[in-house]
Amino acid sequence: MKSYFDENMKLLKDENLDSLFLGNPIYTKVRDDNPTRYINGSKAKNVMVADGCVIEGEIENSILFRGVKVAKGAKVKNCILMQDTVIEAGAEIEYVVSDKYVTVSEENSSKEPIPSRYLLRRIRWYKEKNRMK
Repeated sequence: MKSYFDENMKLLKDENLDSLFLGNPIYTKVRDDNPTRYINGSKAKNVMVADGCVIEGEIENSILFRGVKVAKGAKVKNCILMQDTVIEAGAEIEYVVSDKYVTVSEENSSKEPIPSRYLLRRIRWYKEKNRMK
């Protein structure tokens, strides 16, 4: 899990992103969706955000897959959020890799300093068996 997190975070550096998308085209599954919407008052810094996302809160150093919603007052930092994840108002998460269709409320926020020690899976938390180093 840690290596998955680390390799994805490398995409946020311009030189890595440029080398990935230069040359041969990359084909993906098409899902016609609206472009990402950044609502007034939202903040985004060093992020990669897919189509269909709605950003009302704050995101930093994160990768958001299609359809992710970050509500007003929510904070996302150093995360990888899979398709259709919802971060509700007041929730603050750091170093989280989510599964698809996860909802994070203020009650289950996480500021875990060790990347990927917790994996958010469909509204439940599963602590990994071995501590990540």
